[in-house]
Amino acid sequence: MGYVPKSDSFPVRVGLRCGTRQGCPLSPSLFALMIEPLAVIRSDSTIKGIRRGESEHKMSLYADDTLLNGSEPLKTLPQILSLLGSFGKISGYKINLQKSELLPINTAARLITFDSLPFKLSKDKFKYLGIWVTNNYKHLYKANFIPLMDSIKQDLKCWRTLPISLGGRINTVKMNILPRFLYLFQCIPIFLTKSFFLLIDKLISAFIWNGKNAHIRKSILQRHREHGGLSLPNFQYYYWAANNVMLYWFKSYIEDLATGITEDVWQSILKNIHLSSICQRHRVIQFKVVHRLHWSKVKLAKFKREIDPHCDRCEVEPRTLYHMFWLCPKLEDFLEVYI
Repeated sequence: MGYVPKSDSFPVRVGLRCGTRQGCPLSPSLFALMIEPLAVIRSDSTIKGIRRGESEHKMSLYADDTLLNGSEPLKTLPQILSLLGSFGKISGYKINLQKSELLPINTAARLITFDSLPFKLSKDKFKYLGIWVTNNYKHLYKANFIPLMDSIKQDLKCWRTLPISLGGRINTVKMNILPRFLYLFQCIPIFLTKSFFLLIDKLISAFIWNGKNAHIRKSILQRHREHGGLSLPNFQYYYWAANNVMLYWFKSYIEDLATGITEDVWQSILKNIHLSSICQRHRVIQFKVVHRLHWSKVKLAKFKREIDPHCDRCEVEPRTLYHMFWLCPKLEDFLEVYI
């Protein structure tokens, strides 16, 4: 037992325990409060992060895993080490520098000698939250998806001989195989070819039917139970859901039009792309506009500062796709005649 002094009465008697109980929600909250002072790195102007557009990325905190992004390493790293030392003295939480890794990304950083730093130097990749982070975007697939595929091949080979029913095998895919792929789909937004998903389907089919010919089409197994299927996961659908470009596509149109678009209207729009004109050039323009491939001056100005984002006709409003074709005041006479 312990006592907490109070200024206006006798000390309050409280029970003392070592830490928090297993599963207590107070534990992560206390840790988040304790680790938050380390986030002062974000506000330190002497520590240079990695800039992309208008954003500067310096630090990512997830539980007790810390990822630091920095440029100008000869100036930034000594300051980071100093802050880590001060934080450890105050909080009692020390970072194990022997387990910490340093990954130079660009060519200039790889030419610097880091022998004096207490970090392990990784030449091409390091692991963070179960994901291999490579110094080249093109190597992400080889470093993450190929090892996972090999691991799943080995697991399915071992499980194939077990006396499991068809429903049990599908549940095994849903509870074991799918989450492992889904985690990579969500964390690594890279393009995966159709052949990749065909290979997954081939492995899953061999496991479900125990190496024998399939008794029913895969598309039927992938239907919901209410529609006569067994809810076998469609891995390509999960991949699309994790990298949902269509959601951004719809959202962009909703922001422009300030209204929603129903499924029937979308079907009509897609159908009329090639019915709007007999001129192939006009059809391609309509196709690019609908799929937002036609780059407006507003979008080009984000990449090239010398481009003026304002409309060439009215010279007042930003030249978005919606403004170009509908809102520009200079189009009023044209629209009144032809629409």
